[in-house]
Amino acid sequence: MPKNNIIEAQDCSPQQVYTRNDVIQTRQDIAPSQSKKRKRRKKRSKVKVASWYKLSQIQKKKFMDFKGYPVYYVNDLEIRNICLEDEEFTDFAIHYNFPDLIPENEIWVSEEVNKDELMLFLNNAAKQYNLIKDGYDPDEAYEKAIKYEKSLREKIKNSESYYSPSQPEAKKLSDNVHIQRYGVITDEDITVWIVNGKEVRDAYKTDYVEGGHGYVYDWIPNDEIWIDNDTKDEERMAILTHEYTELKLMRDKNMEYEQAHHLASIEEYKFREGKENIWFIVSKE
Repeated sequence: MPKNNIIEAQDCSPQQVYTRNDVIQTRQDIAPSQSKKRKRRKKRSKVKVASWYKLSQIQKKKFMDFKGYPVYYVNDLEIRNICLEDEEFTDFAIHYNFPDLIPENEIWVSEEVNKDELMLFLNNAAKQYNLIKDGYDPDEAYEKAIKYEKSLREKIKNSESYYSPSQPEAKKLSDNVHIQRYGVITDEDITVWIVNGKEVRDAYKTDYVEGGHGYVYDWIPNDEIWIDNDTKDEERMAILTHEYTELKLMRDKNMEYEQAHHLASIEEYKFREGKENIWFIVSKE
């Protein structure tokens, strides 16, 4: 545990300090915002990156050009461990998602990306760049590219096995998504599952990534937390720390998603730094 139970956003984030109790109690000094579900890629960073030395150590390997844009493999875990701001990097991103991290016109892809989804991600990235060049705002380009990627997934699935989250039959697919039980949070009998991330993105939410729970996604049972099978074993407890913290804040304190996600991200990053201990028990079979 950090000294005096202080939880502090460091390096890439504005210097805001929270006590341990703030993770469980509603923050009155955080401006309220509309609840929205987590994006797979961060939209536009507005925070200057301070850890220039760490950034200089990132190794990237060019492996192709796609529609005129150079594509590089990177170690996504290494990037997420740089600072709180870059903890949002997952399977791929472009310059406008992380302007202080990724050079203009480059596409960065996780070196362990699901190869069945690689072309979907690259089409999304190129679409974002092209829309921005056509004059669209990066946020609007992001949303349009997500819809484009979703349409490609639907074509691949031939529409027959695709269910919208708004359809009741979408619940049926959840039984096929589970890969293996990761463990149980013993305090309240919440089961943690490793799930097929590609199937979730195909069937439920195109920009689902890393993890989720039923207080953000209505197609996940409230007594379950899902972790994407694309994640690395060594960071799954960090992701679980984020998801369970976020779940408790939204469920027990009626906190809106944006507020809960912000505090959960701080908890996750502290765990990644080794400055935070697990405050709940996970029983693994």
